[in-house]
Order: sequence, then structure tokens, then C-alpha cells
Amino acid sequence: MNVKSKERIIVVVNDAGGAEILAAYVLANQKLFDFICYTSGPAVKIMERNGIVSSKAPEKRRLIAGILKKHQNAKLVLTGTGWMTNIEVDFLAEAKRLGLLTAALIDHWVNYRERFGFPKKDWRENLPDQIWVTDRTAFKMAERLFPNIRIKQIPNYYLSDIVREYGTLKRKESEGRSILFLSEPVGRATNTSGIKSAHHVSEFRALRDTLSIV
Repeated sequence: MNVKSKERIIVVVNDAGGAEILAAYVLANQKLFDFICYTSGPAVKIMERNGIVSSKAPEKRRLIAGILKKHQNAKLVLTGTGWMTNIEVDFLAEAKRLGLLTAALIDHWVNYRERFGFPKKDWRENLPDQIWVTDRTAFKMAERLFPNIRIKQIPNYYLSDIVREYGTLKRKESEGRSILFLSEPVGRATNTSGIKSAHHVSEFRALRDTLSIV
């Protein structure tokens, strides 16, 4: 009996936001596709926590090219859009050079073009064949900012898992009021190209503004 082999998808990710979503995507679709994952930064531990085997993503372009040449039969090269590394952009560039289909996941609602090197003159050369998002708001923003690229909305399996887990928890009464504030150092967010975040606010101002209305 001939068993049809699964199509292969190469996944490359560095930052935590994209890694959480892509890890959940891999787990939800591993019966359909053969995923080969390459990670760096926070993504390494996130993949490990989810029981997903990954290899260290190299920083040198020649090593990236070597990896992709071994997987020239891949259906897709799917990356995150990290702010603090060029690894994902380099994988996209090498994949396009080899004629592989490329897609990049945008996991937030800000700095869409900056993720690909804007405002540098040649930033459009870093764009993938497809841009993936996980909600309608992001879809409309991406459609407006990247009119010549196919925008695809995929399920947010990561968020669905959180909702499912929350539903299994027993609600407990607590005395008084508690506030958990989670943030990141947006006030000094600058990527590897020296491009600063479009935010004109720091995490400290966000906390002050939040506390002023509770």
C-alpha cells in the first residue's frame, strides 16, 4: 500500500509573539504537514515547551542557503516577523532566490512595514509572497499596506488554546482587587536595521495611564 508523504513546511521564527502562534499552528496541523522548524531567541524555549523539535537557525546567509537547498521540495517557507533579528528576513530572501513559496506571519497590529525594513529604499525586496494574520483587523491593515501581496487569515490556535484552558479552570473568589499588568520595553524598541518603533509611548507611561482609569 502506497502511503502519500506529507507536504513539507519550513518554519523559521525568533520572537516570542510569532513563536507562540506558529507553535500552536504546527501542533494543530502536524497530521497534515511535515514541519521542519528553525528557531533562535525566545522561540527556542517556546518550541521546546510545546514539545516541538527545532534546530538552531543560523545567522550566515550561506548556511541559510544550504538549509533551503536541502529542502527545495518544500511546499512553503513560513517565518515570523521578528523585530530584533534579520534571520527571518534572510530566510525569506534566500527562499525567494531559490524559487520557494514564502509566507510571513504578522502577530501584532503595529509596525507592519517596518518588520521588512521600511523606510529603507529597498525594503520591498524583503517582502514574502504571502502575509499571514490571525484576525480581521490585522487582515484589513495588511491589505491596505501591502496591496500587491496575498493576505491570508489563519485561525489563532494559540488564542483558542488559552480560551479552552481558561474554560477548564474553576473560578475562585478572591478578597479585594488585584491587577496584573504585562508589558514590554516598547520605549526603546529598535530593530537590527536601526529603525525605531512607531510607538511614541513607553511601558511606564502605559502603566500610569492604566492606573489612572481603574
